[in-house]
Amino acid sequence: MESNLPVQLAAVEYAETGIFQSDRKNAIWLEAVALGLFLVTFVIVMVNGLRHVSQPFDYPHAFVSADVATTARTFARIGVVRLHGVPANNNPPITRSDSYTHWPPLLPIILSLCFRAFGATEKVAHSLMLAIQLLTALLIVAIGIVWRGRLTGLLAGFFWLTLPVTLQFGHLVSQQALVTFFMVAGVFALLLKRTILAGALLFLAAISSWEVLLLAAGLLLVSFWDPTLRASAKAAVIGAGAGTLCVLAAYVIGNRELAIDTLQAAKFYMGFSTTFSRVTQLDQINISTAEQIRRMLGNNVMMLGPLGIAATIQMFAGRFPGRALILSSLATPWLVWTLGMKNHVARHHFELAIAAPLVALALAWIATVPSKQPVVKIAVVVLLVMVQMKVLPRPSIGDGYDPDALIRYSDAIRNSTESGAIVMAPLISAVPIYYSDRHIIRRIGNSEAAQAQLPELRREFPGRPIYIAAPPALADDFPEGRTVLSNADAVVKVISP
Repeated sequence: MESNLPVQLAAVEYAETGIFQSDRKNAIWLEAVALGLFLVTFVIVMVNGLRHVSQPFDYPHAFVSADVATTARTFARIGVVRLHGVPANNNPPITRSDSYTHWPPLLPIILSLCFRAFGATEKVAHSLMLAIQLLTALLIVAIGIVWRGRLTGLLAGFFWLTLPVTLQFGHLVSQQALVTFFMVAGVFALLLKRTILAGALLFLAAISSWEVLLLAAGLLLVSFWDPTLRASAKAAVIGAGAGTLCVLAAYVIGNRELAIDTLQAAKFYMGFSTTFSRVTQLDQINISTAEQIRRMLGNNVMMLGPLGIAATIQMFAGRFPGRALILSSLATPWLVWTLGMKNHVARHHFELAIAAPLVALALAWIATVPSKQPVVKIAVVVLLVMVQMKVLPRPSIGDGYDPDALIRYSDAIRNSTESGAIVMAPLISAVPIYYSDRHIIRRIGNSEAAQAQLPELRREFPGRPIYIAAPPALADDFPEGRTVLSNADAVVKVISP
């Protein structure tokens, strides 16, 4: 019975639209066109991705890619087991204060295995993300087919590949891409009543990123509405809950203070605090609540498109029959995270990748709902999506650094210091950590801060040379030390021993 579920759902849907029985030739033609549209787009995305896999981390939000790549490279060098599964966003020598507990560890662990096999390069990191992107597209097609038939599935895959958030940030080495893949895979398994597989996939989602907990909560809520979905909700809660508990246990054992400090970062991103961290020196620029809301709403429109948001609203105004109600759980990570973590969504456009699968399915739904002229309707929706893709403005993203200058600054540090050196720097971006391949202490703003940090560094890293590296414009803030390099990219001084 379960094995015939996709066929049954497709037959019911086509019977409702009149395409399956009364206009089968038209249905076959439409499916062929949709298949061609999806395959052409799929190939274009794949070829374009392969052309840019070697691109350095010099694009918007590149610090995220650099952060994940650094933690993965450190896992590859030191070992996941030796670090107890806790990411360290710095280069050796590593101490407990380098633990990075803001996000679960699965992406850097997977990437570390790729680095071990193929080398620690941008090419390897971007290739992994391209594979995740393409596999997610295929899963969305599969969900659409199970839900409403081949036409809906193929259009959903096309719409997902052409959403602004996918086009602009599909290459980003981010936890959101991986958790989206596992959430979509888990929902697909639930649609097929493979609850054990779904639980395992959502466990993997939970050790990828936190948002999956909201999907499990959404399914639990849906199960009260439809008791037949309680087994699915139970599998989701057990899988996501167990994964989250495993991550929390590893982080608390690894560094209890930093693990608890993650709650402070959550309060900051929820807009309840102006302090990002009470332990580290990596504070963020504060923006007002009104500005957080403005940016959060604007990012939703720019990343998902007004057409996609409107289609999703209209779809939820309709009805999800039977097990298709499971799809509604894809809304809870998006809606709750956007509203609850508005400061995070205001700053990180790529977070809206978690909403993209549902929006793509909604666009496919609105294109294929019953109508007198289905061909015209589908053509209009596809055309509008393509126009939207071209005319929507790209967000203005900048962290105050020139990307090329930041990489040259990193190269200057690497070329003027020895391996294993400790480097204090006034910048906050993770890009210099990745490219310098040195242990960098960030956010050292002036000479007084450097002098205050020195005793602790000498205790933690006895015998290690300690440097100050600043962009030329900030070099005058660090008068002490012997200059070992001074050029247009960086001024590097040795201050100890």
